[in-house]
Amino acid sequence: MKEDKEAGEEQKAKFWEEKITKIKINPMKFFEDKLTKEQEIKKDWEDMSEEEMAQYSTIRQQMVEYQQRIIERIQKTIRQINEINAKYDALLAKLE
Repeated sequence: MKEDKEAGEEQKAKFWEEKITKIKINPMKFFEDKLTKEQEIKKDWEDMSEEEMAQYSTIRQQMVEYQQRIIERIQKTIRQINEINAKYDALLAKLE
């Protein structure tokens, strides 16, 4: 039983060690990859037709509108929570 537990712990340690090793970033490789991606995006952007640009623009606008609606919902929820907290504080004050 104790050996099984130790073997399990050893497997966990090995698993996380591999994960951490994979996460480590080589700074030069990171910037080279980033530059390559930026160049690919720029090339794709230059190769885009007017129709594709219009589609991209439309999609981008829809994303911005969707984000705005989410922000408004979050703000509304926060206001409702603040109102509930104020009511709760008032009731708590009456009880004291």
